[in-house]
Amino acid sequence: MDIWCPFKAVADAAFTHEKIVIDKFHLVTLMNKALDEVRKQVQQTLNNHQRRKFFQSRLLLQKRAEELTDEEHEKLIELFELSPALEKAWELKEEFKDLLQLDDVKEATRALKRWYKEIIKSKLIPFHQVKKIIQR
Repeated sequence: MDIWCPFKAVADAAFTHEKIVIDKFHLVTLMNKALDEVRKQVQQTLNNHQRRKFFQSRLLLQKRAEELTDEEHEKLIELFELSPALEKAWELKEEFKDLLQLDDVKEATRALKRWYKEIIKSKLIPFHQVKKIIQR
């Protein structure tokens, strides 16, 4: 289901005793938006020289770890050296995408609980917002 609030409200009213399932596409979109919000916050704290390293980094950050070229991996390392918070945000995104691939419900539930704990420890507000949406 789409997680747009009015749509969810109608679904909640119409299907009072049913579980509502959010599709993976919307979850990944939420995750990428949270990561991008952290990226923007970090960029605002950097000087001009450091900020240039972030040029065209949005799509790079959204890319899966296993899809990165050696050059892209090195660029990520440079970004992460400037911001441990951005590195943590990227790791949270990767961990979440990994747990979406799990077939076993119990294993996925345990992984999601661990992921929630990592979000709490991270203190990254955009990811706290994603966590709240998922928990609804």
